Amino acid sequence: MGVEKADAAGEALYEVAVQLARSSHSAATSYGKAWWKAWLQIFCPWMVPGVMPQTGQMHHATLDVMAKGIAPVHRRAVANAKRLSRRR
Repeated sequence: MGVEKADAAGEALYEVAVQLARSSHSAATSYGKAWWKAWLQIFCPWMVPGVMPQTGQMHHATLDVMAKGIAPVHRRAVANAKRLSRRR
């Protein structure tokens, strides 16, 4: 039981790290695009209409990180509950 919990925690930590990397890359790309569009709007307003990054982007990124982190733990807990509920 202890090894399974440690494995689930390790998987959860890995999934959180991967999702954080994806989210930070997505946010950096989005903010970089918004910066360039704002810059173009100031100096070349005829080229690009103004589009700012979505306001809910960080909220969705946070929820994605939390979901990825809890998934391995939930998967193990459900598997253990099924295994332990079987009658012998």
